[in-house]
Amino acid sequence: MAKVALTVFICTQKDCRHVWRHVDAEMGMRRWIKKVVSELQTPARVEIIETECMDRCDEGGCLFVAGPGHSGFVTGFDGRSPSAHLRAALSAAATLPTSCSCWDKTFSPIPSGERQNH
Repeated sequence: MAKVALTVFICTQKDCRHVWRHVDAEMGMRRWIKKVVSELQTPARVEIIETECMDRCDEGGCLFVAGPGHSGFVTGFDGRSPSAHLRAALSAAATLPTSCSCWDKTFSPIPSGERQNH
């Protein structure tokens, strides 16, 4: 089975860095994410990208997880126990969807006259 690709964008501004220290102070956030991904049911590889502020400071620690099962912001960390919340988000992102409303449908190509020219 091929590995699922996950991308995690981590905010590195001071407020978020403070929260990430509570995940696993000895291991560090990057290594902790790689460890959790290696323990998932679905084989996955992860790319971790550190970002500047993502303008969600009022929502607590912020990261963005992108994968085939889920893509979206994961926020609301208060610094007490973010690891369970993060583990669930990574697991959801790595889970391959079992069905999709667009499966088994044929889509016709867009006629060339309707395409937007840039």
